[in-house]
Amino acid sequence: MADTRASLTVGRRLATALLGAGFAMAAGAGPALAQSHAPIPVWQGAEANNAAAIALHNQGYAYARLGYYRPAIDAYNQALALAPGWASLYANRAMAYRQLGESAKALSDVQRSIELDRDMVRKWQEWLARLGFYHGAIDGLHGPLTEQAIAAWAGAPQVPARPATAVAQ
Repeated sequence: MADTRASLTVGRRLATALLGAGFAMAAGAGPALAQSHAPIPVWQGAEANNAAAIALHNQGYAYARLGYYRPAIDAYNQALALAPGWASLYANRAMAYRQLGESAKALSDVQRSIELDRDMVRKWQEWLARLGFYHGAIDGLHGPLTEQAIAAWAGAPQVPARPATAVAQ
């Protein structure tokens, strides 16, 4: 009985987070939305016209906001299978990997997001500056200060993840 109640509670929280993420995506909300929990900014990408990829992106975002980083990564992986050129998916997956302490994967996804969309450099600079990791000009140039900030962020302590087994399917 307790497991059922816990699953229902998590399911309700996930549904609420999904609705919030869906409304945020529809309204074009930016990184400020994500500051209520683990900061996972929502950035629109070039392949955002794929409705299934958007739904999976929103699902991953919702899981990440609730602290369920492994299910978030799974959702981002599914979305990337549909929209492999969507840089925001790599950025968001990088943040989930970082929360799980998987720095090498996080760094790889940061670099891939930048390769796919050069404007991601500016977005990473803005976001890392808000977190206190980047202290240079927000200029969109991928230089040593940006690289140092990304590396420092990837190696910083993470918010504890919630166990994936607690998520209602």
